[in-house]
Amino acid sequence: MAFTENFGDFINPDTPGYVVATVGSDSLPGIFLNEYDPANLGGLVIEGSDPVIVCEESKVDDLSIIHGSALTINSDSYSVTEKRPDSLGMVVLVLRA
Repeated sequence: MAFTENFGDFINPDTPGYVVATVGSDSLPGIFLNEYDPANLGGLVIEGSDPVIVCEESKVDDLSIIHGSALTINSDSYSVTEKRPDSLGMVVLVLRA
């Protein structure tokens, strides 16, 4: 029996972090996370963030999103640096501002 899931149960306006990203003229719903990411370089701490958006893999594939694709979230521009599918139908897009 094939695994099936209604991803709308997880990615919807009631979900914390829900956003609708813009890819060209298309929309991509997802969960946006932009966590604090400190880097310690020999005692020097550099503060940064680690932005990602979690999306339904089929929607990402429909929009042909690949490494380097541009998208906008909340008026901020990002490019995709990594695409991490989970083999269950979801994908994490790692972003760079």
